[in-house]
Amino acid sequence: MKRILCLFLSAVIMLSVVSITSVSASTSPKVVNNVISTTYGDKVYYLDTTNDTICKMNKNGKAVNKIVAGDYSTTDFSIYKGRIFFNKENTAQSVNLKGTDLRTYNLTEGSEFLCIYDNCMYYYSGQYIKKKDLTTDLTTYVYNCYDEYLRISSDGKYLFIDESDKNYIGLKIFNLKTGRVTNIISKYVDNDYYCYYSVPKYVIKGNTLYFTVGYIEGSGHFYNGDFYKVGLNGKGLKRVVHGCGRDFYIKGNTVYLSSGYDGYSLNFGCIKCSTSGKIIKKYKYTVTGVSKGKVFFKKFKSNNLYYGKNLGSKKVLIKGRKDTKRYTNFYKDISVQGKYVLLSYGVNTYPDAIINMEMLSKTYTFIKKKI
Repeated sequence: MKRILCLFLSAVIMLSVVSITSVSASTSPKVVNNVISTTYGDKVYYLDTTNDTICKMNKNGKAVNKIVAGDYSTTDFSIYKGRIFFNKENTAQSVNLKGTDLRTYNLTEGSEFLCIYDNCMYYYSGQYIKKKDLTTDLTTYVYNCYDEYLRISSDGKYLFIDESDKNYIGLKIFNLKTGRVTNIISKYVDNDYYCYYSVPKYVIKGNTLYFTVGYIEGSGHFYNGDFYKVGLNGKGLKRVVHGCGRDFYIKGNTVYLSSGYDGYSLNFGCIKCSTSGKIIKKYKYTVTGVSKGKVFFKKFKSNNLYYGKNLGSKKVLIKGRKDTKRYTNFYKDISVQGKYVLLSYGVNTYPDAIINMEMLSKTYTFIKKKI
């Protein structure tokens, strides 16, 4: 009986150790790539997009500390082995989690840090994608893009290579694990206007890549685009929606797609459709973010920021300016960490409503709100 009891207690202890280890591993991932906010260890790290400052705070939203000061433009950051990697003035740099021990990496001038994968730093230099081994410092050429003016970004698993220009739409993805490059779309277009195509946004869901492609027309207020889906193997390319804006968000099997007017962060609604391409309904709402199962949106005649499980929610996160003919509130870079929403909030002022779109003033504020 004692022997059985001892075996039982040993099994319980072993299960407890496994549970503790797995929890510890999940709270401190080895690498987090290209995020504007993340939980790493027992802290929340996030990008204050108003001041271009990387900060950290406790999970309860308190004890905010600056890790990397501003005075430069950045869109995201990565964390690898307890170090934060970022671009500063086209230079790849990193600091430890306390914000000290600054390291500047000896890359070709004008290089752009992309991501960390398999102990290597991937970056774009001239027309080449390269990787630097962070242990040996050895640099290797990965891919020749044949052009110096591409737009390249990463989600930590893939590199997205946007080759689009005035008369061509081109998008390739580079699989960081296999080193394989897959052609997603390659299309020549007739374009008599002085405007250039681009692929401004892409999202991977399962084995499918969703993306928008189009161009800015007029004086920069109107975006003429299309919404596509395609397999990660490059097969099954389908134009889901013709005539849309550049931005979209996916929640489950639902897509909230900008309806096309994007002037100064003010757009005239969204198209709600399924990931299969079926259009469900058009709204005079601006969806500004989807995070942790919550949709954030602004109604056409209101500057309030609402949030909830869907567009039927009446929960107000921020009350905006009431005079929508002269002011419009906009919200961007929304992410949820625990019980807090992190976002950048701004007010645009117009001299005579929509007729004259010249912006007189612009005010940005980065805030965190408890929900």
